Amino acid sequence: RSKINSNGEKDSSFSPYPLKNMADKTERKTYATAFSFDVSFKGNIEVKDMGWQEVSGLSRELGVEEVSEGGENKFTWRLPKPAKYRNLVLKRAVCLDSDGNIVRKWARDAIEEFKILPCNVIITLKDEKFNPIRSWNIVGAYPVKMETSQLGANKSELAIETLELAFNYFSEREEK
Repeated sequence: RSKINSNGEKDSSFSPYPLKNMADKTERKTYATAFSFDVSFKGNIEVKDMGWQEVSGLSRELGVEEVSEGGENKFTWRLPKPAKYRNLVLKRAVCLDSDGNIVRKWARDAIEEFKILPCNVIITLKDEKFNPIRSWNIVGAYPVKMETSQLGANKSELAIETLELAFNYFSEREEK
């Protein structure tokens, strides 16, 4: 797009996209998309990117402990505690290939047989050219829940399986 300047000419420097610094018109902000990512399992099982369609639970928050001080009635002390993490939730269409069966067996063994074999899960977000831009290393993950979507004879949808993982912590790294 271009803008007409005060002389009635096209101004090719005009851009509708926000700039990082108004003084520096050459550098534009770039935003990551959420639809290109890989999921890999490392450790007790070794599997890379099995077509997961959704990842959630990459959340952490600082814990807070409230302590009342004797004689102080105006407030309670709010002291920091270690970070808390939600469970990691992975969703995909029910997968019939061998890699899908490896993960499904690992999850069944943990939930049904109580054979807990933690592994690390690496989630890699990619740019439009499929280059890695950010990754999360989930440490000590193990299955705590498996679920299959509701089935219905009057639906024309893929069956979706959900795998929920508890873990110790995760670290995040910029790839570029």
